[in-house]
Amino acid sequence: METPFFISVISLGVAVMNFSLAGIILTTHKLLPAHRWAAMLAIAAGCWGVGVVLFLNLEHNLDLAGVVVKAYYVIAAAIAYALVELALYFPRKRQVTLVAHTLLLLGYLCISTIVIHPSGLIAAIELRDVLGNSVELNMQWYAAYVIYFLLYVAIAMYVFNKSYRDARKARQLQLCRQLQTMLAGIVIALSLGSLFNLVLPLFGMYDLIWAGPPFTIIFVIAVFYAIIQQGLFDLRAALARSAAYILTLVTIVALYSMVLFGITNLFFEGKTITTLYAGVYVAISLVLSFTYIPLKQFFDRFTYGLFYRNEYELSNVLTEFSDITSEEFELQRLVRRSLSLLNTTLSPEYITIYVTDASGKLHHFTVGPKKPTQFQQRKQLDVVSSLLDRLPRVIDVHDSVNLDTEGSQQLLHSGHTSMVLQLLVHHERVGAIFIGDKQSGEVYNEKDYQLLSTASDELALAIQNSFRFSEIQHFNDTLQEKVTLATKRLRHTNHELQRLDEAKDQFVSMASHQLRTPLTSIKGYLSMVIEGDAGKVTETQKQLLTEAFDSSERMVRLIADFLSVSRLQAGKFILDQSMVDLDHTIKNEVASLQELAKSRGLQLQYIAPTRTQQLFRY
Repeated sequence: METPFFISVISLGVAVMNFSLAGIILTTHKLLPAHRWAAMLAIAAGCWGVGVVLFLNLEHNLDLAGVVVKAYYVIAAAIAYALVELALYFPRKRQVTLVAHTLLLLGYLCISTIVIHPSGLIAAIELRDVLGNSVELNMQWYAAYVIYFLLYVAIAMYVFNKSYRDARKARQLQLCRQLQTMLAGIVIALSLGSLFNLVLPLFGMYDLIWAGPPFTIIFVIAVFYAIIQQGLFDLRAALARSAAYILTLVTIVALYSMVLFGITNLFFEGKTITTLYAGVYVAISLVLSFTYIPLKQFFDRFTYGLFYRNEYELSNVLTEFSDITSEEFELQRLVRRSLSLLNTTLSPEYITIYVTDASGKLHHFTVGPKKPTQFQQRKQLDVVSSLLDRLPRVIDVHDSVNLDTEGSQQLLHSGHTSMVLQLLVHHERVGAIFIGDKQSGEVYNEKDYQLLSTASDELALAIQNSFRFSEIQHFNDTLQEKVTLATKRLRHTNHELQRLDEAKDQFVSMASHQLRTPLTSIKGYLSMVIEGDAGKVTETQKQLLTEAFDSSERMVRLIADFLSVSRLQAGKFILDQSMVDLDHTIKNEVASLQELAKSRGLQLQYIAPTRTQQLFRY
């Protein structure tokens, strides 16, 4: 019997919505286990609705009806199985052994075998003309089916409830709201669906089984909403890709249909399709297949502009960011300009960076309208000191799937943080960036991840270069200070040397004058004695007195040389040129050394040249 038209439309419409949600989930680039099980849940719900509508509209074909009935009971069992697996992976992966997953799969396979077996769940099928199609169930196996379904749903609800309690314990309010929405959707949908498709058939009331599938859209949407809010995939990116694929497919089908029917009406109207005509159709298909890539590129650009009209251009932002990191070497200007660009692009509540230089000094910079409190900053520093070594380079705090430990997520949430970026250079951490939620309330999407990942790498390298530049600059400043100090000391020492040299010149000048005066007197008296003014002098006495006189003369000349050196250093030296008899000078020197030679047992003799030499003396 055919069901009312509006019932079929509603059921099929819900099925299409389930399939669409599954397609949107599966188009994300970051496909996690939670994605796959949520998509499988939506696909199973859609197939279950299609199977129920198909069974209710079958007439006179018991074999096909039997296949359809068994199929939608197997699919309904798959919904319970997928729900348990989703609970084990959302909002974070549970530490469940492979044995537990295997037992869950074996339970599903066993109940599916009971459904498919000829003498299993389905006892008989009745196709009616007026009251609607009906199924007679084997009650003992149906009881096992009901127990299986309720047990799997209970397990899923227990795991979801435990996740909710863990989230409340960790004060993750946003995750609590997401789990509340999911649990409410599951309870409503499963309660009504079980009433119409599990409880009423138990009492032989099969007329209202069409009412169960539409309620699946409630918990599928609830799961879909929770996954979006958890930030597990970019909704707009998925919608843009899905829309691009759909528009491309529709365009190709429409184009192919128009060309095909146009050529058929023009050239092959009323003719039998032969091999030649089939070849023409194949050739047309091949030609049209080459339009797929250009059409897809066109619709990719179109849908991107539609869904990301107000979004930033990633390449332009990265180019501007690279210009900043290459231009700035001073740490404060580098960090502030970089954070300002990220703040303008992403519009978060705040961006905070912590950087430690080579001396261990902590540098802290913050931009944004809602700066963290001192308590939140202490929590962020606790994350840096105790947690980052165990976490990935780019951390989404809302991504419970990758944050396996409850303490990690609790500590990150206590810092009022949405994203954490580790600044690493060759596995060496130079700092960390903490980013708050977006002011718009949106989650960070895949393009934001790509921007933050690339920007953090460039900023880490730029900060390290800034530290090295500061070290070189500090070394130059220190070296300049040392050179200046050494120059100052050298000038002081030179001044002291000049002062000592002047004192020496003064001493030499004074000593020379003081020595010259008595020597002049001695020399005068010796000259008077030699000349006999003091009485007659023997030859021996005269010779001795003459040598004493000559020594006094040499002493006077030596003092005169000291004075000449002093005048020369003072720039007052005047040359006084006079003639000297070299032979006479040598005789006097030899005579003065005779007594010394005799005391040593030596004989000193001077042989004068035949020609006297006259020299200039200065």
